[in-house]
Amino acid sequence: MADSDNDINLMTIREFVEVGFLQEVNRQFFHPLGLALCVEFDHEDFEATRAKFSIRDSRDDPEGFLFGDEPDKMQGRIEKMERILRLQGISALQRVSRLGYVIQPFVTIDLAGPDDSVEIEAISAGKISVDKISATVVPAPAEG
Repeated sequence: MADSDNDINLMTIREFVEVGFLQEVNRQFFHPLGLALCVEFDHEDFEATRAKFSIRDSRDDPEGFLFGDEPDKMQGRIEKMERILRLQGISALQRVSRLGYVIQPFVTIDLAGPDDSVEIEAISAGKISVDKISATVVPAPAEG
């Protein structure tokens, strides 16, 4: 469906939730920051493109938000995750091909060190806290 004001397609809120976009934006971005994006909409209106959004804030809790591990919901969560990962992969290939990047760079962060792979593995394993990493920020290359 196109928005008559500027011809931008609008996704229905039902699709946003049921396909897995809400779950994955929370799981991949908001939850690790101690936040949760919540959406309220009329579940009977299959074509609704407007909803009330709110952000729950649990930044003072070191664990932040987590999805429950109820067995009856886990399969649906896994299916949504896999669906979004596939869409992300397709989109990544298209964006790199056309733009040269997946996520739009505002600046380039140079994390170069003597052995980057060891440092990244140590961070992933929780052996180095992120606040101990230094980075040099340089302007992104001008497009042209």
